[in-house]
Amino acid sequence: MRQGVLLGAAFGPPAFARARHIRYTRAVSTTSLSAGERHSEVSEVRRAALAQRVAARLLGSPWFWALFFVVAFGWPIVRIARTALPAPLPILGAVSKFDLVEQNGRPFGASDVEGRVWLLSGIRTASSLSAGTLATELGKVQHRARNLGPAFHLVTVGLDPDVDTPEHLFEFTSHHKVSPRMWSFLSGESSSLREALGQGGLLSVVLVDQKMRVRGRYDLGEPGAVDLCLYHAGLLVNRGD
Repeated sequence: MRQGVLLGAAFGPPAFARARHIRYTRAVSTTSLSAGERHSEVSEVRRAALAQRVAARLLGSPWFWALFFVVAFGWPIVRIARTALPAPLPILGAVSKFDLVEQNGRPFGASDVEGRVWLLSGIRTASSLSAGTLATELGKVQHRARNLGPAFHLVTVGLDPDVDTPEHLFEFTSHHKVSPRMWSFLSGESSSLREALGQGGLLSVVLVDQKMRVRGRYDLGEPGAVDLCLYHAGLLVNRGD
């Protein structure tokens, strides 16, 4: 008998007593909540259930999804439509017909650039320093205008026909990264191109549109001139005005 008492003391109260103790504790903890707390808890559960029902109805309604797509995809279009486009570039003159010869000995005339945006420049290859500087700046234009494709072209005319022969121009282009697909060096006398170039410096270039109209003049020696020239060229290519 004494041994059983010792075992009971060692292992605690019987299982049924522990179960009754647990049920009693839970009951006390539950009933210890005040009426206000219970009411608040019930209200929160009801609000959550209501929100779930409303969300389920919305997600199951075709009108909700139609409104969602109108707002999600229509608003960016409205923003674009409300964005003011840049004003058209001024018309500064026009380039008349011309027929010259390019660095590869092939005839090249106005018909080769009509319908395209092109950048006209003049060069004197006898002046290696200024010619090299011009080629470097135009090389930047050539590289960055690749995304415009065949809609854009570079045209550089030799200003001294006796020196800037097709053979000499070809030799000059072989020392610079000139792509014949994007850039043509022309040999020969053309009053039309000289008139379009005007009296600008050796780094002066002229932007001509698809209708052979002069739309911009730039000095590539000035900061930001290459950026501005390319921006205007992109406007002409994309808008055609």
